[in-house]
Amino acid sequence: MICSECLYDNHAGAATCFNCGKPPWIVMRNSVVGGRYGVLGVLGNGGMGVVYKAHDRTLDEPVALKVLRPEVVPQEVALRFHSEIKLARRVRHPNVCAIHEYGEDGSLRYIAMEFVAGRNLRELLANGGPLAPDDACDVALQILYGLGAVHDLGIIHRDLKTANIMRDEQGVIRLMDFGLATLRRSDDSRATMTLSLSGTPEYMSPEQIRGERGDFQSDIYSLGVILFEILTGEVPFRGANVLATMQMQLSQPPPLDGTRPALLPARLVPVLRKALAKEPSERYATARGMATALRLVRETIAEPALAEMTRPSETAPAPAAAQQRPDPDRSSSAEGLWALVTRLSSGDVPERCVAALTLGRMGPGAKDAVPALVEALNDPHPHVAEAAGAALKKIAGTPPPAPEPPSVTLPESVEPAPVIDLIDMLRHPDVTLRLIAAEALGETRSEGRQAVPILVEVFEDKDEAVSREAARALGKLGALAAIPSLAAALSDAPGLVRVSAAEALGKIGPRANVAIPALIAALKHADDGISGAAASALGTMGLWAAPALIEAVSDHDGRLSFRAAAVLTKIVTAAAA
Repeated sequence: MICSECLYDNHAGAATCFNCGKPPWIVMRNSVVGGRYGVLGVLGNGGMGVVYKAHDRTLDEPVALKVLRPEVVPQEVALRFHSEIKLARRVRHPNVCAIHEYGEDGSLRYIAMEFVAGRNLRELLANGGPLAPDDACDVALQILYGLGAVHDLGIIHRDLKTANIMRDEQGVIRLMDFGLATLRRSDDSRATMTLSLSGTPEYMSPEQIRGERGDFQSDIYSLGVILFEILTGEVPFRGANVLATMQMQLSQPPPLDGTRPALLPARLVPVLRKALAKEPSERYATARGMATALRLVRETIAEPALAEMTRPSETAPAPAAAQQRPDPDRSSSAEGLWALVTRLSSGDVPERCVAALTLGRMGPGAKDAVPALVEALNDPHPHVAEAAGAALKKIAGTPPPAPEPPSVTLPESVEPAPVIDLIDMLRHPDVTLRLIAAEALGETRSEGRQAVPILVEVFEDKDEAVSREAARALGKLGALAAIPSLAAALSDAPGLVRVSAAEALGKIGPRANVAIPALIAALKHADDGISGAAASALGTMGLWAAPALIEAVSDHDGRLSFRAAAVLTKIVTAAAA
């Protein structure tokens, strides 16, 4: 029996741990948790629970099984975990460790996760020392890519640290451990307060230490700590005890100048300074924005330049790149983009405005700066946000006129009788026949357009399956007459019908641009199926959707803002390519 507190392997049936004397919240080796997971051994021990290597008897594969400590995770918080782990399960990204399920077995509460063979970043640093700057940039970028996928679902990780980030045997970085994760707009204030001071002090943001509800920028702060650590081998703040460390996080500026950060490349200092800002509003608003800055830094520093470190002198002159003003004549160079993105994120208001306007003048040549401009749409100063929106429109270019609906002229050789028969079937009282007719009409191509009016009626059928099949048929037929009904369904139809309506609008494409406001509203829906279908449909609208998405990025609803930012980034980047 393995003690969860000190990991001592006790004899079976021990009343208390022989090593630490605590009562046995103990999982036995070879025991089966949840009737499915056979415990093989211990992988790690943390503040929230113990992680075991286990064998999934159902799928016949290894898993990581995190058993939560009951004294740390009371029942009301466990209920919140249950709902939010269900959401986290939907994250499928190469840089995120997959979560299989949350379960309960008697008094045990556990999370089953993908087993990743490799070593965490803390172990890598302990054994090999700081990473080379180019390697550190690559590691941070992979973390940011995974974090962006997590944030897109409205989840704040809250416990990012080197011990929770794995590098697998193929060198891929994997974000792990959602034990403290929370929804950005959770209404469970009691659960939030229970966990408000949970975490590791060296990686906690100032607002977490103050017991405030965290935000996406809290994860950005923790990532800034991680980037500092993998570059230097030590965290920026560590006091003599927990309270001293927390006080340093609250009051001391990050040690980015002077003698201590001798291993920091000068070009990375502005990125770290913004990520480690004490005020959340002064940090990168999104993981994608920080990734843009890091990617441009990596691309503009050759290997010899990466080895050039900051000097210990307090009076050393600022790097030339940090002193120069945005130069529109350098529009084709990554160096110019890096300088502009730096100004856009860390300059004063006039500098940020000039940087945004200059990027706009570059046109499609500034497509790599699109994520940073999308982030700037949330700039607290309205002039900067307005300049960023104007720049995005210039980079993307002017949308071509919306295509006209093709005229349909049936050749005389076409026999309309089969379509007429299908239309008659749409009116049949038998649900199965209506389903078959709707599906068949969707495959009739142009000759089936004469069935559009009755398909629009059937779309409001009381049977949900028939309604969904009618929506699919309308999408395949490119039925412009159905656009108002499909758009209206996005707000008041059953969930799966909303998904089908959004998918149909996506198939109709730019000609359905009048439905863009309804699709924008559907983006904020809590159901990922609905919001995901709306996002896909907006993507097919291309630049016609850009103005509405630019406005949505600045919306106070975080779910809408981040999903709109993701769609806008894809649209503008694709248009500028």
